[in-house]
Amino acid sequence: GMPEQPPKFAEWLLCQFLLRRNQSVVLGDFEEIYHDIREKKGTVNANLWYWLQILRSFPGFVLNTVYWGFVMFHNYFKVSLRNIQRHKGFSFINIAGLALGVACCLLISLWVLDELSYDKFHTHADLLYRVEADQDYSGRIMHTISTPAPLSAALEEEVPEVLFATRFTRFGGLQLSYEETSFFEEDVRSTDPSFFKMFSFPLLKGDPLTALQEPFSIVISERMAQKYFGEKDPLGQVILAENKFEMIITGVIQKPPANSTIQYDWIVPFVFVEQNLRRMPEGWADAISNFVLLREGSSVSEVDRKLNELIRKYKGPDIKTSYLLHPLKRLRLFATMGEGEVVGNIRYVYIFSIIAFLVLLIACINYMNLSTARSAIRAREIGLRKVVGAQRGNIIRQFFGESLLYTCFALLLALMLTAFFLPVFNMLTGKQLSLSILGTQSVLLAVIGITLATGLISGSYPALLLSSFRPARTLGSTLGSKPKSSFFRKTLVVVQFSLSVFLIIGAGVVYTQVEFMKSMDVGYDQEYVLLIPMRGDVGRYFPALKSKLLQSPRFLGVTAMGRRPDNIRDYARDVSWEGKDPNMDVRVIFAAVSYDFPETLGLSLVEGRSFSRDFPTDEKQGFLINEETEKLIGKESALGTSFNMFGRKGRVVGILKNFHFQPLRNQIQPLVLLLAPNPYWLGNIVIRLRPGNINPNLDFIEKTWKSVVPGYPFEYEFLDKNFDLYYWREARMGSLLGYFSFLAVFIACLGLFGLASFTAEQRTKEIGIRKVLGASVSSITLSLCREFAVLVLISNLMAWPLAYWISRNWLDNFAYRVNLGPTLFVLTGFAALAIAMSTVSYQAIRAARANPVDALQYE
Repeated sequence: GMPEQPPKFAEWLLCQFLLRRNQSVVLGDFEEIYHDIREKKGTVNANLWYWLQILRSFPGFVLNTVYWGFVMFHNYFKVSLRNIQRHKGFSFINIAGLALGVACCLLISLWVLDELSYDKFHTHADLLYRVEADQDYSGRIMHTISTPAPLSAALEEEVPEVLFATRFTRFGGLQLSYEETSFFEEDVRSTDPSFFKMFSFPLLKGDPLTALQEPFSIVISERMAQKYFGEKDPLGQVILAENKFEMIITGVIQKPPANSTIQYDWIVPFVFVEQNLRRMPEGWADAISNFVLLREGSSVSEVDRKLNELIRKYKGPDIKTSYLLHPLKRLRLFATMGEGEVVGNIRYVYIFSIIAFLVLLIACINYMNLSTARSAIRAREIGLRKVVGAQRGNIIRQFFGESLLYTCFALLLALMLTAFFLPVFNMLTGKQLSLSILGTQSVLLAVIGITLATGLISGSYPALLLSSFRPARTLGSTLGSKPKSSFFRKTLVVVQFSLSVFLIIGAGVVYTQVEFMKSMDVGYDQEYVLLIPMRGDVGRYFPALKSKLLQSPRFLGVTAMGRRPDNIRDYARDVSWEGKDPNMDVRVIFAAVSYDFPETLGLSLVEGRSFSRDFPTDEKQGFLINEETEKLIGKESALGTSFNMFGRKGRVVGILKNFHFQPLRNQIQPLVLLLAPNPYWLGNIVIRLRPGNINPNLDFIEKTWKSVVPGYPFEYEFLDKNFDLYYWREARMGSLLGYFSFLAVFIACLGLFGLASFTAEQRTKEIGIRKVLGASVSSITLSLCREFAVLVLISNLMAWPLAYWISRNWLDNFAYRVNLGPTLFVLTGFAALAIAMSTVSYQAIRAARANPVDALQYE
C-alpha cells in the first residue's frame, strides 16, 4: 500500500514555522528521516520524533517572529514619524481633525454614560418599581405617576410578591429653624420606614431601620447638617418645623448621587405630614408616589394584575384607571406623562449619540481624504517597496499602522482637549462629569474601542487603495489624478458637508423654536409679575398683607393662587353640569384662586364677570371657566350654567379668553377657576408691579412683609424668569447642537483646506502654463474654487430633505411650533458655501499668484 505519511496536523504546523521558499526542501528532508525511523523503530517512535522536532523549533520560531515583528514595527513607526515630520501641515490637519472628532465623541460619551447610569447603584435596582397609572377619559388615556396613599401598606400585606412598599412624595416643603438659623426648605420628602430597606442610600449616622419609626423624627443630609449645626453633632438635636413641631434628628444621610432620580435634603415620616400638616388627601385618591421592591423571580405582569384587583377592591369595581409597575432603572430615560408625552431623556441620548458618531465620521473622512489625495506622492514609495519584495499585506499593515499612530497622537491630544473643555461642557449640560470616569473598565474599553475604530475606519481606504498600485505604473508615470480616486474624494467631501449642513440646520431649528416660545403671546403680560411662595400658615396673614400693599400706588394688583400661573396642572374628574351626558368622562384642570386673580394677571373675559365680593355666593358657588371648558359643555354660551365640582354646586359666572397656563408643548386644556375655600389651598402670592424701577418696590414689599408676616423669610421670583425652567432641555440641546455643528464645520474646513492646497499643488504646472498664456489671477482662482463650490451645493441638496424630515419629527412634540420655511435651509446653504469658499480661496489665490517660472523650470 501507500507509504504512511507524517501526521497531517504536525506537517501543517511545520509549514507555519518555515519561510515559503524553504518549505518544500525542509518538508522533503523531514519526510525522508520520518520514513527511515519508521522502518527501523516503528510508527510511534517516528511520530514522536516528528513532534519533538516541531516542539524544538517552536521557541526559535516565536523569538524570530517577535524579533522580526518588532523590527518591522520599528521600521513602520520610523517611516510614519518621518512622514509626519516631512509633511507637517498635512499631519497637523490630520491629527487636529481626528483629535477634535475624538474629543467631541468622548465628551458626548461621558454624557450618555452618565444618563444610562441613573438609578443603577441601588443593590436591588432590578427589583425596584414605581407604581403608575393610565387614566381613561372616554377613550383618551392620560398617564400619571400619582397613586393612592393607602396603596403601599395594602400591597405589603396582600400581594405576596411585594417584599416592601413605600410612599415617597414631596409635599411643599417645611419652614425649619434651629436657634438663630431659619430657612424654608424645599427639598423635604416624606416616606415610610421601609424606604431605607429598599433603596441603597447609606446613613452616615443613625440606624436606617429605626430612623423613621417615630412620627416626629427627621433625617437630614450632610450638607444641611453643616448649614444648621456647623461642626456640632446633629444626631438627637431638636429642630423646629413650621414654628411649632419639635422634630428629633435621627439620622444623617449622604446627599443622593447626581445620577439618582430620587433627590432629597430632608426626610420626614409620611405619617407626620398626614396627621400633623394635613397636606395629604383623604382615602384612595391618586395623589402621591408609591414604590415597591419585588421578591426575586416575581412576574411583573402577575403583580400588575394583583395590583389592579387590589385597587378595585378598595376603590370600587368600575374605576376607569389601570395601574402598572414601571422599573426604577427606566425612569430617567423612559418616563412618560399625560397623553404619552415622553419626559424621559431617551430621545436626547439618541440625538447626542448620533451627533458624536457624525462628528467622528467627519474627522475620519478628513483623514481618508487627505491620505488618498497624497496617494500620488506615496505611489513611488510603494512601487519601490513592491519591487524590493514587499507583499501587499505588509503595505496594508504599514498604512493601518500609520493611521493608528495618527489616531494615538490624536487620542492624546483629544484627552487634553476633553479635560480642557469639560468644565464648559458641564456648565452647558448642567452635569458634574469628571474625567475619573475614564478609569472605569467599561469606559476605558470604550475609549480604546473608539480609537481603534477611528484608526481602522480612517486607514481602511488609503491602505486598500494604495496597496493595490502596480509597481510598473507607479514608477513609470505620475498618478493620483486618477478619475476613480478623485471621484471618491469628491464623494467624501459631499458626505462631510452634508453632515455639517444637517447639524447646522438642526441647531437652527432648535434655536428658532426656543425663541418662538419665548416671544409667543401667552394671553397675559408676564412682565413685572412677582411670585412669593405662601409657606406654612402665611395664608392667615395674606388679607392683611394684601390690604397694606394696595394702599401704595406702586402695585397694580395683588392676588393669590394654588400653583404658579404658568404651570397649573391639578386636575379633577368628578365634574358635572346641567345637560352633561352621564357616560362622558372628562378631565378638567382647576386652580384655586383668591379675588382679583384675572385682573392682576390681566386676563380678558369673553363674557360674564370676575369673582366679586359684591356677590357673596361666589365664595362657595362661583366658577370661572375658559373657552375650552365652554366647548366641552357644548353650549352656545355656558354663562349661568349650573356646575358641580368636588361636590361644590354652583354656577358659571364668567368665561375667560383662553390663555396658556402650561408650557407650550401642551395644547390649552379646559380650565376651571374657583375661590379657595381656605388659605391652605393657596400656594403663591401674585403681585403686579407698576412698570419702572423695580428695586424700591421690592424693598417696600420686604418691609411690609416683615411687619405683617412673622417668622417666615421673604423670598420671591419673577414670573418671566421661569421660562428657562420649562424649556431647559430644548435650550440646552440648542446650545450643544450649536457648538457641535460649529466643530463639525471647522473639522470639515480643515479637510477642505488640506485638499485645496493639495489640488493647487497638483495643478502647479497647469496654472503656470495658463498664466504664461495670459490668464488672470481672478480667472484662475475662480476655476480652482468652482469645483469645490459645486460639491458644497450638492451637499446642501443632499442634507436638506433629511434635515427637514428629522426637524419636522422633533417639532411634532410641541403643540405650538415654528413653521419650517425654506429661509433657514437657504441661509444655511449660503453660510456653508461662504465658509467653504473662504477656506479654499486662500489656497487658490496663493497658487494663482505664484511665479509661473517656478512652476515650469523643472521641465
